[in-house]
Amino acid sequence: MLCPHCQADNSNEAKFCLNCGKSLSLTCHNCGHLNKPEAKFCINCGHQVTEHTHLDSVSDSAIRQRPKEYVQKLEAARKSQSMQGERRIVTVMFCDVKGSTAMAEKLDPEEWTEIMNQAF
Repeated sequence: MLCPHCQADNSNEAKFCLNCGKSLSLTCHNCGHLNKPEAKFCINCGHQVTEHTHLDSVSDSAIRQRPKEYVQKLEAARKSQSMQGERRIVTVMFCDVKGSTAMAEKLDPEEWTEIMNQAF
């Protein structure tokens, strides 16, 4: 399966591109069903699926049509206000490793994590 973003060749069972990490599924804005990247119409409801409906841009209406159990859990969490954040003082370190992006693209995510963990 070719990635619609970077044209990398991926196995047919892949859900995310092994080269760029983007989703290989298109999400229908009408029903929320995941479709193959080459789909022009949703195989579940027949709604037209376009490239901008990838998983990372799912609409609220598609989310609302997920299985009832998930919707109920989300609504219960909202009502109990258990989803509220909290304030904390944190220390954050940002660093730039020269050439890291090009190197990371050539390695498996696990290998890259191991390399970066050693650096930290």
